[in-house]
Amino acid sequence: MKPNFLPLAVLLLLTFIAPAPAQDAPAAIDLRPAWQPGQTARYELWSRRERQSTMTVAGESQQAEMVMVTEGEMTWRVDDVAADGSATCTLTLDWMRMAITDDEGGQQTIDSRRDAGDIPPMHQALRAMTGQPLRVNVAADGSIRSVAGHDAIRQQVEIEQLAPDERDYLRSATELAVLVAAPANARPGQTWDTRHAWNHEAGTMHHRATYRLDDVGEIEGIPIATVLIEDRLELEVDDSELPADAPPINVRLTQGDRQAQVLFDLQRREAVGRNSVERTSIEVTVRMPEQTLTQRTDETVQNQALRIAEE
Repeated sequence: MKPNFLPLAVLLLLTFIAPAPAQDAPAAIDLRPAWQPGQTARYELWSRRERQSTMTVAGESQQAEMVMVTEGEMTWRVDDVAADGSATCTLTLDWMRMAITDDEGGQQTIDSRRDAGDIPPMHQALRAMTGQPLRVNVAADGSIRSVAGHDAIRQQVEIEQLAPDERDYLRSATELAVLVAAPANARPGQTWDTRHAWNHEAGTMHHRATYRLDDVGEIEGIPIATVLIEDRLELEVDDSELPADAPPINVRLTQGDRQAQVLFDLQRREAVGRNSVERTSIEVTVRMPEQTLTQRTDETVQNQALRIAEE
């Protein structure tokens, strides 16, 4: 896949950005889950991560770039629904492929459907994650309470740092089929706030998210709610693993925001498509006795998920 071309799933998703208004759109709608046991949806996933780093020391700078494109499929199945509307679901990564391109054009690829990949430790971790069902507990308002089953995956991954933990899977579930903290009687223009704390290589990235019901329309006869999400990001740095004699290091987030759009199927009460763009700039300053090293990393991450099958 050439980096400047969008995959079919993204092209289809972009055609949904402005659904035509429904003739009899309700004044208020329920955005919470209302599922049936056995309800299943399969999603096509695509993401593109672009990273540019500039390191400056003694007045001289060096730059590096990296692009990682990820694609795959994930299945969401409703197992049980309680009387209060909460549910137990199963989340399964069916397959995933990653292609990493450096600033010299070299590319490394790993694919869970193959026996070997260009980066053996990452390939081994990806294979361990594939086909392993995770049990997801969903609250009545769509919030993800917990994810179980990830310990079995971690036990199969040889390098512990490459194994996702519960917080990683909480994010995967949160950003797939549900609208988190969804209101029961939402009207166009209504907003609600949520807070998330997701893993980041420098520590924890806190998301202060505002959801807004933007519109209600129809796509191919299916009533669709369009929800827009704006996140403000705050980085909580974890320096617990730094050696005691390390020079003074300052890590700060100089820019952090995320915009997302969710197209929500009002019949099945699940997301039919979602896209997001997250931008961060992080500056690291290391003060040494003779000089100061500064590294600035600018990163843009695009994510898309499109429902491709349902039962």
